[in-house]
Amino acid sequence: MFLRNCWYVAAWDSEVHRLRLVRRILLGDPVAMYRNADGKVVALEDRCCHRHAPLSLGKVKGNNVECKYHGLVFDPSGKCVRIPWQETIPPSACVKSYPVVEKRHWIWIWMGEPTLADETLIEDFHWMDHPDWHFKGERLHVEGNYLPLKEARIPILDWGFIRSDVTYDVVHVWGGAFFRLEDHLARFGRSMDRLRMKVMSMDAIRAILVKCVALSGMREANVEMICTRGTPLSPENRDPRYCANQFYAFVAPIPWIAGLEKQKTGLHLVISHVLRIPEASVDPTVKNYHWGDLTAGLFDAYERGGETAVLCDPGGNLAEGPGFNVFVIKGGRVATPDRGMLEGITRRTAMEICQSLGIPVQARKVPAAEALGCDETFITSTSGGIMPVTKINGRVLGNGLPGPVTGRIRDAYWDWHKDPRYLTPVQYV
Repeated sequence: MFLRNCWYVAAWDSEVHRLRLVRRILLGDPVAMYRNADGKVVALEDRCCHRHAPLSLGKVKGNNVECKYHGLVFDPSGKCVRIPWQETIPPSACVKSYPVVEKRHWIWIWMGEPTLADETLIEDFHWMDHPDWHFKGERLHVEGNYLPLKEARIPILDWGFIRSDVTYDVVHVWGGAFFRLEDHLARFGRSMDRLRMKVMSMDAIRAILVKCVALSGMREANVEMICTRGTPLSPENRDPRYCANQFYAFVAPIPWIAGLEKQKTGLHLVISHVLRIPEASVDPTVKNYHWGDLTAGLFDAYERGGETAVLCDPGGNLAEGPGFNVFVIKGGRVATPDRGMLEGITRRTAMEICQSLGIPVQARKVPAAEALGCDETFITSTSGGIMPVTKINGRVLGNGLPGPVTGRIRDAYWDWHKDPRYLTPVQYV
């Protein structure tokens, strides 16, 4: 037994959108809601009059709703206005339409006799519009399980998995403290903005990352934060605006591009024949999983006797490698590509160190030919820091050992890991 002749809150105003049907069970009855072309909320019985298929699984077309099952179309009054392959529409072809009022961020619905629906009976929650009233329907959706990495799962239909529609960032922990966590969070936020994704506040993300590390007990680790497009609200939907974005985070041992021992002798870098994806196609400043070209570059390097690769842009200038930025040094002057690559946090740190040490440094175009004739080279990444290169395309640089300028920058990089300005200590469990 329900009291039907009264107003009920059906949803927050932010929950009902144009082109997207929202389903509710109210007083035991299924209701489908959407906004028409004028932005007005419409509420219909969520049950087609033909085969009782849920209208919420259908589509909004103009001001009307099309049933997914046989394509019957209903207008905002609940009247059937189209039956495919049938000219005559029987008067009984209709569904209930409910009176709806949008007021103070809430959508109110009258489930009883429509002629009795009196808007003046709705309570006036005037404080909902007051600037000091903070909560107005925002929600935080987190599958808040902290579990061993090997047990982690993502939905197979998540567009981050099947479309690489995702952004991420990686910050490392060294000596029990995050290094430049706020810079990584800021870049992650910019990446989500550019991809039109949103999950939660940076404060919430920061708290999750810190707790992951605290629970892991790891003092040296990489911490990855991921935002995927998520899964569509209905399987047949192809509109990215109506996907539920998802956040994931995990802690794992650092996957060194060049470990500390290898850094004493340096890497063999190959300038790959594979070109980097043009920046006009995929924004390289948004950290992404578009690694098809980078992986092909790695195989190219392996086949040519190298240990890793750097890719060029279509103009023949250095871009970036798989997970790292590149620097070249000639005559004591340092240069790094200024476009076509991720603006790495370790890259930024290396440039700031150069400035602090009085070493000339410049972000500009770096032709591949210049790299082949340089005195020193190094690469930068969260997964390894400042890593010397001592051979390019088989050519030995200098005396075959890490160069003096690279050594000064590398030593300073690890010294900065003791500077409290860049650290966020972890309180371990």
